Amino acid sequence: MRPPETRHSLIVRLKNQRNDVAWTEFVCAYEPFLVRLVRKQGTPDRHAADVTQQLLMTIAKSVDGWQPDGKAASFRRWLGCVARNVVIRFMTRERKQITGQGGSEFLVVLEEFTDVSID
Repeated sequence: MRPPETRHSLIVRLKNQRNDVAWTEFVCAYEPFLVRLVRKQGTPDRHAADVTQQLLMTIAKSVDGWQPDGKAASFRRWLGCVARNVVIRFMTRERKQITGQGGSEFLVVLEEFTDVSID
């Protein structure tokens, strides 16, 4: 799938966060591309939708600062940098979270220990 064609007029309209028509158009055109960027950065499939949402929120907050650099695909390169940063922040938070281990096998092991009496 080819990346969407970047239209400068759409990007200018995105700078108004309340322009629902522009944001709907952007999401429809760019969401598949953004999901691929997120996955390409190493995001597990189970988190791709959440990270893509975070990426869209970050784009909304920072698109006002984007300036074309005069080279081809400058907006897509900018999106790639933003995606990389969002994924890094997400993965860093994920690694810091303590996750429990469990399941039915672990419950059986725990039940074995409840029968042990301590004197």
